[in-house]
Amino acid sequence: KEGLEVLAQAAMRRLNAQREGLQAEREIALREDRLRHILEGMPQIAWSADPDGNFDYFNSRWEKQVGAAPPRVSKDWPQYIHPDDREAIMSVWYAALQSGEEFEGEYRLRFADGQYRWVMGQALPVVVLGPHSAFRTAVDVARLDGTDFLERPVSAQRLRSALRKVTVVAEDGAKR
Repeated sequence: KEGLEVLAQAAMRRLNAQREGLQAEREIALREDRLRHILEGMPQIAWSADPDGNFDYFNSRWEKQVGAAPPRVSKDWPQYIHPDDREAIMSVWYAALQSGEEFEGEYRLRFADGQYRWVMGQALPVVVLGPHSAFRTAVDVARLDGTDFLERPVSAQRLRSALRKVTVVAEDGAKR
């Protein structure tokens, strides 16, 4: 009789563990879905990259605004950056990747119509049980508030504030 009781308890523990595991998987899937909706609903280009600079996610804004498939690795990214900005912004990007520090920079990105527009890129390192990844956004500065190039420094300050708010929302979505 004792043996059957022990066996029954072990079976119940296994069933409860399986049930809890399935519930945790469902919650994770719901959180991922919520975060994906947040990222897809953003008016900015949002993407992430691994510590080596390989891109592992782009929201649909990249293809809508740039008119091309997103790059997969950092060395494919410069073709979309204005030639006068490439060296400087890539130097800052690679330094941020190497140091694991935040990346922030303004550069001109080629849009689907062939025109270059100023964008502000920002990457925040994310550490989750291992090497850091980067959550990154690029925002068309002029389009954000209707200013032209001469007024860009003022809009860049407003943009920094807006990007920090977006980051908080995205981080909050990832925690839920």
